[in-house]
Amino acid sequence: MAISQKSIDLIKHYESLHDGDLSKIGIQPKMDPLGIWTIGWGHAIFDPISGRFVKEAANKKRAEELFPDFNLQQAEDLLKRDLSTYEIEVRKLVPGTLNDDQIGALVAFSYNVGVAAFKSSSALVAINKGDIKLAGDKLLLWNKGTVNGVKVELKGLTYRRMSERDLLVSGTLKYYNV
Repeated sequence: MAISQKSIDLIKHYESLHDGDLSKIGIQPKMDPLGIWTIGWGHAIFDPISGRFVKEAANKKRAEELFPDFNLQQAEDLLKRDLSTYEIEVRKLVPGTLNDDQIGALVAFSYNVGVAAFKSSSALVAINKGDIKLAGDKLLLWNKGTVNGVKVELKGLTYRRMSERDLLVSGTLKYYNV
């Protein structure tokens, strides 16, 4: 099993490898637009003690405690491990006739919204009915996030969904935020 390099490139492009604190050596956690602390290419930091994702600016120290001295190789390894897990879950949900670019587009989507959200999505219903184009259009609906208690369209998600749709439907990778 392997998702396409295009899908890995898509994830890396939209997640980017931000360093949360340029005053320190290495890669530090950063907070995403929804207030969740991440590391590497969008790996949401989970606190095994609280059993929850690390959120909010006040929890920066906890995020840093969970990922001290993080480097580029660790970021690559973590992304590969995460994508392998997501790929297994996506492949369980879709027909075996999808190609690696299509699987990769769905892995990129699931990596961002979560497998549970993908399982309940109208995009999955369309895929399982054999309507890939409709499924791509349904991905576009997932461009909002809750910011300060209000659901708003996030431009970055709009661009990402457009790229995921293109990869799913036509196998082409185009970035819309450049």
